Amino acid sequence: SVFVFVSSAVAQQLPPPTVGAVTINSPTQSGGEPWRTNKQVIPLQFTSDATNGRFVASSIGGDITFSTFLATGGAGQVAVGFNKEGPHNVQIVVASVNMGPSGANVSSASAGVNIIYDKTPPTFNINQIQVNELQGFIPFSPSETYYTNANAVVFRGTAQDQYTPRDQIVIKATGAVTGEAQVDANGTFEISVDISSLADGVINIDLVAQETLSDGTVSEAGRLVRAKLGADQ
Repeated sequence: SVFVFVSSAVAQQLPPPTVGAVTINSPTQSGGEPWRTNKQVIPLQFTSDATNGRFVASSIGGDITFSTFLATGGAGQVAVGFNKEGPHNVQIVVASVNMGPSGANVSSASAGVNIIYDKTPPTFNINQIQVNELQGFIPFSPSETYYTNANAVVFRGTAQDQYTPRDQIVIKATGAVTGEAQVDANGTFEISVDISSLADGVINIDLVAQETLSDGTVSEAGRLVRAKLGADQ
């Protein structure tokens, strides 16, 4: 006997790829302010509604772009990089890599996130010093030695950063002495440094300017000022 198999093939066409919405979940802007970083390459976390195919997610808007394959929608990550300091409007584009019935790929872009690449720490100047209350403030010179028997020395000056608001800059005394002051919106500050615990003699006071970037990184100093003080002279 002879067995004959007969089958009827029904051509099935795959549904076309769809991209849908693309959303950057991290980093995000807070209160409308740009997101600031001093890292040259950062990850972008995103979600996509892409279905029916394979997709490529690419970052755009940076100086260095990256791409990654995405098998379907859901969560993903792709990097973006920077060479030039300053603002960048960063987006993620998700595009299909399998041709739809119309012969065209489909793509969708996220809303932009404003990111500032800021690798330069703030700068500051010391303009005046007060070594005792009776004398009041006098012009400051980093090459001069000041003598005092007071418990604290006070400095006045100005600070700035090209991309960080001035009132987000902090001036700190480091090392064996303590003191901290917030810079105001005009870029001026006054910091009192406690020297009461130090032994008599010539000491150094190191002041630094700090900014805290959006990712929590602290960028420090720009300029280091040393003031020599001889106590009880």
